Amino acid sequence: MLLAISSQRLFSRSVIFAAYKHKISSISIHSNNRRHRSSSQSHRNNLNRPVNQTDNLRRLFQAVDVKPIVSTDKLDTPSSTNNVDANIGQELTGGKTLDRNSLLRVITDFYRRDEIKKLAADQGLDIRLFQDAYVSFRKFCIQSTVLPVDLHIVLSDIISGSGHATDIFPYFLRHAREMFPHLTCMDDLKKISDLRDPANWYPDARAIQRKVIFHAGPTNSGKTYHALQRFMNSESGVYCGPLKLLASEVFYKTNAAGTKCDLVTGEERRYADPEGKAANHVACTVEMTNLTTVYDVAVIDEIQMMRDPQRGWAWTRALLGIQAKEIHLCGEGSTIRLIQELMVTTGDEVEIREYKRLTKLNYQER
Repeated sequence: MLLAISSQRLFSRSVIFAAYKHKISSISIHSNNRRHRSSSQSHRNNLNRPVNQTDNLRRLFQAVDVKPIVSTDKLDTPSSTNNVDANIGQELTGGKTLDRNSLLRVITDFYRRDEIKKLAADQGLDIRLFQDAYVSFRKFCIQSTVLPVDLHIVLSDIISGSGHATDIFPYFLRHAREMFPHLTCMDDLKKISDLRDPANWYPDARAIQRKVIFHAGPTNSGKTYHALQRFMNSESGVYCGPLKLLASEVFYKTNAAGTKCDLVTGEERRYADPEGKAANHVACTVEMTNLTTVYDVAVIDEIQMMRDPQRGWAWTRALLGIQAKEIHLCGEGSTIRLIQELMVTTGDEVEIREYKRLTKLNYQER
């Protein structure tokens, strides 16, 4: 009965590991000829790596100790948490024990193969974690008096010439995931660490068909005036400015024009309503932009600040994430191309309105 259950488990696991075996064989065709050269080159690269990088990596991922499996008699005192009474793998392979020297030779051959290192890297094991996992896996195989059934059969086949050293990879990966549990959630870690498509960080904004109107021109050209007129006459809106002074100015002008508007900065929040009821219009500093509220019109002033190394993130976040049907950008014409290319990733319509200076610019002689 026990043998029948073990055979069923082996059959199901063989289906799972078949994909790894096929992938390994395809990689090994292109890698065997360069195995020794690549191994020595990678060794030289490891010596040139900074020590701080290695130390930081080891502190980030703490390995879990995987103890060898030790068989004990029922009257003996258990020497490991993984105690078993029968070696099923040995029974299924004809009662043969694994020769220690042959086992070491197979595991060493497995470790030296470039295709194995490449597959390990694809699974989140860089060279340092791969070495740690290999040392633990070798210790596990050598010191265990009883190996898992499937691993025992695979090793027995390799030693007898019926298998290949690369067949060990699925079992090595299983051992590595016991050592480093973060490997089991590598797909999730890759998703939250993928910063290549910032437009996709704001799905609510992507669900709205937005129109971006760029008011481009120099100072005193009327670009901000036209944007604010649309802001004041809308049912709801948000003004995002670079300074508290500008946000306060819009706050007072909008309320003086008869449109209730609140003020939100990093220091305070002021309501137009005496009872503290939130208004449909908000004037705020760009860092305080609310991306969860839906507006009819949004105004982002001094959009060229997107290029600033310290504060540029706030303008980029506001532009990509504001939920508004109509977004008015005010800034210099040098940012037009950047906005057009960025809006290609969001799928928003872009309209450019250029303005000229309304007042004469006089230069001082000295």
